[in-house]
Amino acid sequence: MGWQGRDPSTDFRGAGFISLENLLFFAKTFSASFQRLLQKQSGNRATWEYPFAVAGVNITFMIMQMLDLQSTKPRTFVKAVFVQMLSGRTSAVYI
Repeated sequence: MGWQGRDPSTDFRGAGFISLENLLFFAKTFSASFQRLLQKQSGNRATWEYPFAVAGVNITFMIMQMLDLQSTKPRTFVKAVFVQMLSGRTSAVYI
């Protein structure tokens, strides 16, 4: 699936459970695209290609950083609005 080592749990350190949720959402909602990426075994591989699952975890982590989701109090307007959306509807994570 594209983990960095033998134990996939180590790849979740930075983004945590929400990154797993995002990968599952991608798999369920865009199953054909997910399967194509997951099963990619043919074609030329570029030297810059990154393991699929780890890329998803890192994208989640970057979004968390941009929205400043790891701080305890919203320090930006964007985070305050995002936190407010989450408090009313957990499916807002998938928007």
